[in-house]
Amino acid sequence: MKLVTLVIKPFKREDMREALSTVGIHGLTVTKVKGFVCHKVYAELYRGA
Repeated sequence: MKLVTLVIKPFKREDMREALSTVGIHGLTVTKVKGFVCHKVYAELYRGA
């Protein structure tokens, strides 16, 4: 058994489901995801450092 994780746009879900069914994958779990992660680098300065 293998786990495949995909992050796709909602309008591409049906195309992806059809593509997966052609290779023999018939079950999938769909979860809505909101937002994005923005990693910023923070430089902290301390006195005496």
